[in-house]
Amino acid sequence: MKNIHFVNRDAGEVFFSVICPVYNSKIFLEKTFDCLIKQTFKNFEVIFIDDCSTDSSLEELKSRSERSGLNIKIIENKRNLGAGASRNKGLLESKGEWLAFLDSDDFWINDKLQKCKDVIDNNLTINLVSHDEFKIKDGVIIGSLNYSEKNKRYPFTPRRLYWTNYFSTSATILKKSIIKSHLFQTSLRSCQDYEFWLRLSKNLKPYFISNKLGYYRVHKNNITSGPVLKRLINELRV
Repeated sequence: MKNIHFVNRDAGEVFFSVICPVYNSKIFLEKTFDCLIKQTFKNFEVIFIDDCSTDSSLEELKSRSERSGLNIKIIENKRNLGAGASRNKGLLESKGEWLAFLDSDDFWINDKLQKCKDVIDNNLTINLVSHDEFKIKDGVIIGSLNYSEKNKRYPFTPRRLYWTNYFSTSATILKKSIIKSHLFQTSLRSCQDYEFWLRLSKNLKPYFISNKLGYYRVHKNNITSGPVLKRLINELRV
C-alpha cells in the first residue's frame, strides 16, 4: 500500500466519493482543486489516481492536496493503466454512499454537489444523477451538452442507451450499491464509460437535472480528441 497517500484524512463517514483519474494534467489541476474547495456541500472525500504521469502532475497533486484542507487520498499507479483501470482503483478505495466522477481536465460549479444532494434527498428511488454541461475550449464556452433535453425527447431506456450515450462521466453521480461487481473495462482506452453504463443499464434509475453544473473541456490531449480510428474501433467493440 506504499502507493496510497492520505492527506487531511477525516475518519468520519462521507456522503460523496469524488473519483478523479489524473494523467499529465498539471495545467488543469488548479481549476480542479478550486472547484472542489469551493463546493458548498462539504461532506465528501476526493480520490485522485495518478496514472504514471510524465509531467509533474503527481508533485502538483501532493502540494495542492496539503494546502487544500480537503479529505483526500492519492493513489499512484506504477505504470500507465488508462482511465478505466484508474477509476476502478478509486471505486475500490471509495467510502462514500454515492460516487461522483470528475475527470481532471473538467470542473464543476460551486454548488454542483449540493444540487445533486438535494435531488437525491427528494427522489428516494433514483440511483443515478446526471446534469448538463458547458463545453469549453481555451477558456471560451463553445457549446453545451444537454443530456436532460435528450432524455425529454427520448426518455431513457436500456435499448435507447445502446443507440446513444445519455451520460458524461464528469456529469454523473452514481449510487455505489448498484455497482456490485461491475467495474470499468480495462482493455478499452476509450469508451470505457459507455460500456460501463451499458452493463449497468437494466438497473439504472436516472434523474436528469436540466441545469449546467459543470464544464467539459475540449483540448488536443483528451480522449475524445484522439485518433478517430482508434475510438471508432473501441465503439465497435462496445
